[in-house]
Amino acid sequence: MVSIPRLVTGQLLMLGDNTTNFEVQKITEISFRSDWWEHNPGTGANLVWMLQIELYRSLATNNRTGIEQGFTRMWQDIVVSPLGGQGIQNDWSYHFQRTQLLSGDAWMITNDRWDWQSIGRAIDRPEFVGGVSDSSYGLAMMDTATHNLTVKRSWHFYDDAVMALASNLTVSTQNKAWTPLASRLLTTALGVEISTKTASYNTIGPYNDKLTSRTVAIWLDHGLGPYTRNYSYIILSNVKVQSMPELIKRYNDDEIFSCISNQDLFHAMAWLTLRRVSFVLRNNTTTMFSSQNSFFKINTRLNDAGAYLFNEATNDLSATLSHPTRINRIVTINIDRIGYGQGCIVLSDLATNVMIALPSSDPLLGASVTVTCKKNN
Repeated sequence: MVSIPRLVTGQLLMLGDNTTNFEVQKITEISFRSDWWEHNPGTGANLVWMLQIELYRSLATNNRTGIEQGFTRMWQDIVVSPLGGQGIQNDWSYHFQRTQLLSGDAWMITNDRWDWQSIGRAIDRPEFVGGVSDSSYGLAMMDTATHNLTVKRSWHFYDDAVMALASNLTVSTQNKAWTPLASRLLTTALGVEISTKTASYNTIGPYNDKLTSRTVAIWLDHGLGPYTRNYSYIILSNVKVQSMPELIKRYNDDEIFSCISNQDLFHAMAWLTLRRVSFVLRNNTTTMFSSQNSFFKINTRLNDAGAYLFNEATNDLSATLSHPTRINRIVTINIDRIGYGQGCIVLSDLATNVMIALPSSDPLLGASVTVTCKKNN
């Protein structure tokens, strides 16, 4: 039975460093009963289960070759098919393939609909997950789809603050949604919501041990659904309560809260005193972003999806790009500045197209690429 190797390799992965050499040996031997290279498992549940076993075993035994083989087979061979056909089914049967694929391999869905004809990586993945960094500042983004909740989020990292933006938080049922900000064990009391909690591990492991400790939990309560909302908040780490009034005044003076966009498909944040802007565009739609105050003014035009950073220094300006699912493509960002150099195309006295080449190979998928333009030719 395929279920036995599947269960024992899952236990092997959960046990981690607590596994004895004997257990690793025996579970590995059992797992080889499902080797997909020995026969043709088709493209349905059996293939999913066998690949799961291969990946779990390879992760637990640090077998990089096995991991690469498993993912390659997954991308090439798993097919989504109509009900009754050969392949992954759009149903809630005991095979639970749909639940697995939605949680971890949602690249098998196109525009929130199952694509019955596409194979493997030819299907666009609706999740937009990744980040971009220019080694000084950064941005992370994630699209979430779980149960009856969807939301698009991004986090913009600056010197002493993280600006968190969220759009299209949609709860389709009468359930509460919240955003956890902190949940950790305590050695001393901090306030906020401190209680004693008892949790059992018997649902995730073979033992019924219990842990009792003091904890702190902080969250944003978005209320009872159904609804669709946007929200934003700022995270300040290692800041004393006494410093908050001064920081709030400084941020207000810097007008950082006035230079934010959290539209459905476009998030942007400009920290004008730092001469920095960060963007997330989730589809290939021409999008304009403008912001200005007494310190700084910028107008940009984006045409391609991706995560972007812009920085202006005394002698140069730079644009950094990352895309979580695309490679081997030229992406353009138009900026109301004049800049010279490789990848910098001056259009007029007022604007430059910065041409950024995404990585050309799969191992560099999602890597950040920076183009710097000099202000003087």
